[in-house]
Amino acid sequence: MFGLKKQSAGDLSKQELKHRIQELKAEASRLSNESDPNQEMLAKCFKELERCFRALADKESFPPLEEKYRSKAANWRKAADQKRVVDTSSITPEVEHEREGQEGGQENATEEFDWEEPEIDFSDVGGRDELKSRLWELAIDPVKNKEQHRTYGVPVPNGILFAGPPGTGKSHMAKALAGELDRKYLDISLAEIRDSLAGESEKNVKRLFEQAKEHQPCLIIIDEVDALIQQRGSDDLSAGMRQLVSQFLRDMPSLKEEDVLIVGTTNFQGDMDDAVDRPGRFGQDFTIGLPDKACRQEVLQIHLEDRPVASSSVDLREIARLTQDYSCADLEEVTVEAARKALKEDTYITQKHLKRGVQQVDPSVNPSKW
Repeated sequence: MFGLKKQSAGDLSKQELKHRIQELKAEASRLSNESDPNQEMLAKCFKELERCFRALADKESFPPLEEKYRSKAANWRKAADQKRVVDTSSITPEVEHEREGQEGGQENATEEFDWEEPEIDFSDVGGRDELKSRLWELAIDPVKNKEQHRTYGVPVPNGILFAGPPGTGKSHMAKALAGELDRKYLDISLAEIRDSLAGESEKNVKRLFEQAKEHQPCLIIIDEVDALIQQRGSDDLSAGMRQLVSQFLRDMPSLKEEDVLIVGTTNFQGDMDDAVDRPGRFGQDFTIGLPDKACRQEVLQIHLEDRPVASSSVDLREIARLTQDYSCADLEEVTVEAARKALKEDTYITQKHLKRGVQQVDPSVNPSKW
């Protein structure tokens, strides 16, 4: 079903793995949205995501990215292990009573989400100076100085949205924002909240917000938030998913007086419920588009920092000019391809290697669609 049986994750290139990960995330979102999600299929999907992230880590020579991919792999492995299939046809009243008791014990134990300490800040984000300035004005300063802003009647966001094409660094910017605010964060998606058992998804939302209050000051980063906060009026939305959306939007304002900021990333802002920007929810949205020439040059520089580069022979201005319409993820792949070619030759990365990397990597985003 998932396509990796004929070609293992280890046989795919980094670009192919990233495309595969997007496909698997979309499949996980589709399965989670079903009225009665198939937990076994979800677990298989999560395990494939784990394999893809591990393969990415094995191919990555940039230590911070390798660590990030291994962390993602561990998170998906945990998500796969948590999924379970319950055959309701075989449950007798006695078994049901025993199962409820077990679930009650699990609920009392209150499993902890994977909160992380920030390892990057805005200095690790190439370019985007205007966006960083807007974030300081509309998000960071208000969050750091809530009382002062409220005295002047200036809104303090409860949540913000990063919207734009795939691969433009929305999740990276969200984690850099956590570093800029110097607070821990939780990186989560719909698949880690949605549960097939009636009422469990809503309990997960409650548990998420309760833990956020315990860990404050903190950020909750929701990747592909459009999959979670879908249009409730859609005919394709299941009753369970509609209830989950309502629960999340209803509970989100409860964090207004807490030191918690929710950051959502989305490629499809137009698919989200109309109530998403009401008071106490996502009060600010920021578009993160394809990087301009100056931004591309800085992104390339960041990805080459810890690699052996023949600096005197490299002109990143030319490479930035050659990579118009490339996303941040595409630029990363260019540097990886250049590094791979230099490694084979046992030499420093030169302009020749970078140009070959550009030839090897095609832009993954069609600008006309964004």
